[in-house]
Amino acid sequence: MQARYESCWQRVRHKTDAWTANYGMGLHIQQVSDAGKEAITKYFWLTLWIYYAAMGFTKLSILVQYLRIFPQVTFRRSCYAMIVFVIVFNVWALFSGVFMCTPIPVFWHSLDLLDHRCLPRMATWFVSDNTPPLQAS
Repeated sequence: MQARYESCWQRVRHKTDAWTANYGMGLHIQQVSDAGKEAITKYFWLTLWIYYAAMGFTKLSILVQYLRIFPQVTFRRSCYAMIVFVIVFNVWALFSGVFMCTPIPVFWHSLDLLDHRCLPRMATWFVSDNTPPLQAS
């Protein structure tokens, strides 16, 4: 059963990679057209929330499996604390990825809209990229 899910995710990932390659992914930024940059950024936005959801569910499944295997009270409490941390972090990462900018199309457009707001991208990505190793420890 799990092999089917993995195969499905792999197909989605390969299809997304093929789409972005059509728009210039893998080329130097100077060689990519403006339309290509916009398309690549759209696909990047799409893969953000898929990645965060997949990582969150993977970590939760491992932690729940630990609860089934280990009966020690202190270990189980640690697992429950880690489950709460993983859920809170991944919900934050998912929503900060999807709603990085409001309205959402500002994420991939370089529009000078008067009424838009974005989270600081570098700070958000720094936190979301450096927290998962802490969860794996």
